[in-house]
Amino acid sequence: LTDISIGYMLYDFSVLDTWEANANISLMTAHHLFAIFLWPISNNLGYYQSWVLWFLSTEFSSIFLALRWMLSATNRKKTPAYAINGLVFTGLFIVIRVLPIPVWSAAYVLAPSPTELHDGFEVIPRYATWCGYACL
Repeated sequence: LTDISIGYMLYDFSVLDTWEANANISLMTAHHLFAIFLWPISNNLGYYQSWVLWFLSTEFSSIFLALRWMLSATNRKKTPAYAINGLVFTGLFIVIRVLPIPVWSAAYVLAPSPTELHDGFEVIPRYATWCGYACL
């Protein structure tokens, strides 16, 4: 799943220049680069895999964000499809991305170890812990 998602992120990153003029390109660049570089580390070393799974699951709402862009680009902003898509996107965004934040934050703070360790690793490197804090 991570490998497929990295492929999508690479593609999406390669077409950032086609996004709307008012899009926050620097924020989206950082978002894509973090995913492209940190997810493989997590996948290969076993650090923060449950977090990566959550981050991947939040991308489900992006389907409706892309559909919104397509409807907008084809001058369909005043159609029922655009309105329904906006409601679905907003609902999914709140349920998938916003509401779980307190639960995941509490789990991160209260867990004796924020991740599982693969055999051969005794401790979590400090940079990995700080990357985890930054991604929250």
